[in-house]
Amino acid sequence: MEEPVAQWCAEDLGLALEEPPYLYVVEDLICVTLDRIVIGAPGAVEVKTAAEYVSEPKRAWYWQAQAQLLAVGLEWVVIACLDASLTLQTWTVLPNAEAHEEMLKRADRFLASVRAGEVPEDESIPFRTEGVKDAELDEGALRILHAIRLLRAKRRSLQDDERKLVEVIVAALGDATDGYHNGRCVMTYRESVRHDLDVKRLRHDHPGIADEYARETVTRSLVLK
Repeated sequence: MEEPVAQWCAEDLGLALEEPPYLYVVEDLICVTLDRIVIGAPGAVEVKTAAEYVSEPKRAWYWQAQAQLLAVGLEWVVIACLDASLTLQTWTVLPNAEAHEEMLKRADRFLASVRAGEVPEDESIPFRTEGVKDAELDEGALRILHAIRLLRAKRRSLQDDERKLVEVIVAALGDATDGYHNGRCVMTYRESVRHDLDVKRLRHDHPGIADEYARETVTRSLVLK
């Protein structure tokens, strides 16, 4: 199910994704892989499926994303989950410096115990969701949520239709970049180059500068249950 969920996430969020064949290691203590990395942006997507209904990232998912942020030098990780509702839910996890420091310390203690031939102590880390507040919605709000759900389903269907039509046009263009009809340019299909900052390398070579210019972006997403 990983590939269909990844494609669904890419279409919903407008991301271009690829599967990296790498193992990322931090100080020989933490190693991670990525389900998908975002092309042209400092982010990644972690794909999950659940047989139950999920309203927030599971504790293990959150810490996995933090490990990925630390190891790869990413600025954000999207957790994309297909749960029992058969709808796609996404949460954006941002870097947490305190969490990274705590993970490295606990991993170091854990491996030190293993190397010494001792049984490691419990190094589990509690996960607390901050800023969560409940509100009781009335029937009118529920009807609006239902309408949003239908519109999102329709949007996904339209995006699928558009993608198929684009594939036909691209095939008709062949190696050309511009399409003409009766001497008039009606479309272009040209390459564009985007220059991004290598955040991982910057943090490695100049951690002080990276911290000085780091930006934290907080977003809120409407997730239907």
